[in-house]
Amino acid sequence: MGIVIRQSFWSSIAAYIGVGIGYLNVVVLMPKYLTPDEIGLYRTILSTAALFAPIPLFGLRSAFLRFFPRNTERQNGILVYLGVVVFGALSFILIGIALLLRPWLKTYFIENAPAINDYLWLILLLIFLMGVYGLLEAILKAKKDITTPSFIRESLYKGLQAVAVVLVGFALIDVHHFLVYQGYIYLLIIAITFVFVIRKFRFRFSASKSEIKDAGSGEFFLYARYALLSGLGTAAVLQVDQIMISKYLGLAPNAIYTTAIFMAVVIEMPRRFIAQITQPIMVKDFKAGRLQKINQDYKKASINQLIIGAYIFLGIVINLPNIYSLMPNGEIYSSGLTIVYIIGFAKLINMIFSTNGEIIVMSDHYRVNIILIASLGVMTVCSNLLLIPRYGIEGAAYASLLTFFLFNLIKFFYIKTKFDFSPFSKWTLPTIAIIPLCLFINSQFVYADFVLIDILVRSVILSLIFLLFVLFAKPSKELIEMWKRAGSKVGLGK
Repeated sequence: MGIVIRQSFWSSIAAYIGVGIGYLNVVVLMPKYLTPDEIGLYRTILSTAALFAPIPLFGLRSAFLRFFPRNTERQNGILVYLGVVVFGALSFILIGIALLLRPWLKTYFIENAPAINDYLWLILLLIFLMGVYGLLEAILKAKKDITTPSFIRESLYKGLQAVAVVLVGFALIDVHHFLVYQGYIYLLIIAITFVFVIRKFRFRFSASKSEIKDAGSGEFFLYARYALLSGLGTAAVLQVDQIMISKYLGLAPNAIYTTAIFMAVVIEMPRRFIAQITQPIMVKDFKAGRLQKINQDYKKASINQLIIGAYIFLGIVINLPNIYSLMPNGEIYSSGLTIVYIIGFAKLINMIFSTNGEIIVMSDHYRVNIILIASLGVMTVCSNLLLIPRYGIEGAAYASLLTFFLFNLIKFFYIKTKFDFSPFSKWTLPTIAIIPLCLFINSQFVYADFVLIDILVRSVILSLIFLLFVLFAKPSKELIEMWKRAGSKVGLGK
């Protein structure tokens, strides 16, 4: 477990560095140097590519992560060889279908976002490059290296994006070349990732029928088929709202929406890090039959995620007027303020329901979670089709809130029925009650003209409220221990 915790720590550092760079990109550089239509075009191209990237990947990323630990190095080499062959064949087929359907595809965005039609070739290229990077990243993670891909994806990738925007700002490249630059960015991070992969893994370029059978290829590809559904469902949840906004409303509304989305996504980041640490622990506990311990960890993860998530959520929303006032052309993007509230609340719901997905995946019921995620993707598409034309970008946000709530509720009842687990404790409702309390207190103060001072004052008041709650109500032993350790390092306690 030591290596998992250490790598989770360093991958968390990489992710928060990425958040800082991402904030610079999304809230400062892009609004300053790109128009809303240009940002919307950029976002839609990346979202469309990310939506279809799981098709050639065929669930191979998840399959590598699941089968590498149980196989020998030789068997893993065979599975990677087969996976690369499948990926290449599916990429070729997907590109061929796209070229055949090109006349129809051009009609999809023609009404409100025709500029995308000039970049269908770039979307296809990015689908392929995202897939190649995804395969290499999965191999590294399967070899128990989560730190390297985290730094590449979260820090390096976003840093290169910032460089591209600055080049546009100084008129060294135009927007067209900025978009083309996305392909070069992926080529670079693929090359860097490949260097790390070949240091840890030996590729094979052929395999006999007996070797393929001995490597468990049948079970491997059966799992990959289920994982494909999961990948498509996840991609739909993350990307389809942005694509539909561009189709029905135009590129500029998508820029406003995605800018707001970025602020809300930060809320859920601690959940990813907790999941990285708890997953291997759950695997051992399920094998040992320690179900009661899993239930206790389920509750601990829920309350810790809720406290941290609520703190980040409130820290963002009480300062939203200040954030938009500091943002270049913030008067344009401030129309997305409500989106931050809605999506932020959806992320909080995910955190309250804790590690429900991980519990299902690490048990013998993993197929259920995959089917549920695929169903979530369908729900996301249907709800966006219904709500975006009627309610605009807020409709997309409400669609996400509705689908995330239903998705988590279904998983909760399934886990309750199968294992009698629950993420809720006596501190769940009191912690939730702090949210409206803090919003009420915040509403009693008029926003000051000195923006940075105003942010500081509101953030200090919020921090004091949460600190007092954690120390005196003691809803989380883990957070109290963290506070004691931090205090001892600065001479505030033993």
